Amino acid sequence: MNLMTQGAKTGLFGWISTQFLAVTDKDPLKACAVKFLGTQDHITEVRHTLDLIPEVRGKFSTDDIMKLKLGHWVLVRKRPAFVGVVYALPVDVPTSIGVEVARGIRTPEFVRDHFLKVKVMEVDDDLVWKEKYEQLKAENEELRKTNDALQQHQKVLEAKIENFGKQFDEAQELKKQMAKLEKDAEAIAKIREGLVHLLPSAMDIAGPLGFEPGTSGPSEVLVVSEQPALIIQKKSQPLSLDASSLEGKITIVYAEGDLPKDKWFSVSDVTKAFQRHGWNQDPRTSLALDKFCQWGYFTKQMSGKRPDYRLKLTPEQAREKGLIKEVEVK
Repeated sequence: MNLMTQGAKTGLFGWISTQFLAVTDKDPLKACAVKFLGTQDHITEVRHTLDLIPEVRGKFSTDDIMKLKLGHWVLVRKRPAFVGVVYALPVDVPTSIGVEVARGIRTPEFVRDHFLKVKVMEVDDDLVWKEKYEQLKAENEELRKTNDALQQHQKVLEAKIENFGKQFDEAQELKKQMAKLEKDAEAIAKIREGLVHLLPSAMDIAGPLGFEPGTSGPSEVLVVSEQPALIIQKKSQPLSLDASSLEGKITIVYAEGDLPKDKWFSVSDVTKAFQRHGWNQDPRTSLALDKFCQWGYFTKQMSGKRPDYRLKLTPEQAREKGLIKEVEVK
């Protein structure tokens, strides 16, 4: 309805074509300024057709609508106003012929028979089959090229799939190796933890340089542990500590009391202590902490797959035993 009532403002026009007026919505028809009303055979349709013709009485009857000639219509136009029977000129028919039909000089059947009927042209059968052959040959060649391209694309995809399969197999093998290494690391960690638990009693007996033979087992076991002293190089004016190595950084945060003394701590806690000194995270921190466990300064336990550490010697105890020394470097 918006199109029919407002479209003309922007040059947009609509056409409504229907064979049965009785069942057609009349609202869009009200906006149609031009109506071509054709012949109808049923009285109901004839009445609806007559309803669309202004001042129909005395001009058109039901017989006029039911007996319209071939190609003739009742034209109802508002501007300029016109109501009458017209002849619709078919496409490609000369205008002069159409005028003669409208005036009754020629019949509409003349136009139908001479201009509108399809003329059958005799064509050489051999020429027709040759054209079809050439067309099918061209289509077959196009299909062959398409098939070749698809086969080449398939080979590329198969090569990619094979490469992905190899990468997947390699990834699975690496996964198995990593799982084995994790199990080995857990076993080594347990062995280290057991040795670390033995170190304090031995140090109480023999000091930091070794153990006396044990007598609690069926045979004698001698365990010798060398616990290195931690030395901090301190420069005068300004004060600075040597942090050129990862072990040196851990020694500094340990000696300065940045690590918890009465609870377990993780690698992340050590990294945070590094950040307070302006040092970057080091992926080897866990290995370096394991060295301090071997030396008897820390102890270690596993929380699932994550290692946790705890001080075995506080910095004060290490200084009392002479294991931490500060050296001034001028």
